[in-house]
Amino acid sequence: MTTTTLARRAALAITLLATSLTTASLARAQTIDPEAASQVRFTRGRQFFSAGQFEQALGEFRAALELVRSPNIRLNLARTLRQLNRFAEAYNEYMRSAAEASDRASSEARFAATRDTARTEANEILPRIGRLMVSAPNAPPGTTISVGGTGLPAAGWGIAAPYDPRDVEVTATAPGYLAFRQTVTVRATAESSVTVTLRVDPDAARRAAAARAAAARQTANAPVATVPTEMRWVGGAPRLVGAVLMVIGGLGVGGGGIFGAMAQARYDDLRRRCGGLEMCGQEFNGELNSGQTLVTLSNIALFGGGGLLGVGLIMVAVGGPHRVEVPVRPTAFMTLGPEGLPRAVLAGVF
Repeated sequence: MTTTTLARRAALAITLLATSLTTASLARAQTIDPEAASQVRFTRGRQFFSAGQFEQALGEFRAALELVRSPNIRLNLARTLRQLNRFAEAYNEYMRSAAEASDRASSEARFAATRDTARTEANEILPRIGRLMVSAPNAPPGTTISVGGTGLPAAGWGIAAPYDPRDVEVTATAPGYLAFRQTVTVRATAESSVTVTLRVDPDAARRAAAARAAAARQTANAPVATVPTEMRWVGGAPRLVGAVLMVIGGLGVGGGGIFGAMAQARYDDLRRRCGGLEMCGQEFNGELNSGQTLVTLSNIALFGGGGLLGVGLIMVAVGGPHRVEVPVRPTAFMTLGPEGLPRAVLAGVF
């Protein structure tokens, strides 16, 4: 190996190492740090808040909170909702901030101030909110409840939740029941309640039966796809096999007759020469055995050929082709369409 080759390989190795290190550095640089990103969104939210742009501040604080769950971010979120006069939402966020800060204050003393501030500011807006409790003691399966257009999960049924003072519409639905609808006025510092009572829809069973009947009619009237058929001759293979067996059997019977004739000629010659087969001495044993072999071959050929001939006759008699109705298999071919372009056509279908 020459010095030039070694130098080239060393340069290539150094280049590859530098490239891998650069790629790793870029990958680390492109990795998002949730805490750093949250801090950026939080700082931007504070700037919007200071400028009185509370809707923009609200979006930044929510984004920061999605990245890092912090009681301090939630406290600023609650303050922004308060500035937007969304006091019920603000109260909920204040109480969540206080609960989260209380949990962390045992290990991080700095969150004690967040806890106390959140509780104090939450109490300050209590005179601005009311409470509404929606109960559904006998709700049938599948019941859904909405308050002011927002779904109320089952876990919130029977609990007095904070709402901004206004007229609130409570709706509820369930399969087979009439819809429930009631408007209640939520007043500040007061607690209102609504009890959802669903009544059976007397027409539900009739509508369900009508729907089933319509579906059945639609199914019955649905067009049934038909496949074109034609009568064709099928089968015939057994007859062909039978004919072959008859030929083989005929050859066997013919061969048996030939072997029999040869044996008979051999025995007649021995009778003439010895004056009878029983008079032939040991010197004629070879010819006697040859005659016996011819007799055996004759019997085998006659019985075997006769059997094959009989089977062949039966197959020829009953194994002929017969007409049956079979589906037409479409065959594709090319033709010219009205626009002069070639197109494929399925014969037997279109």
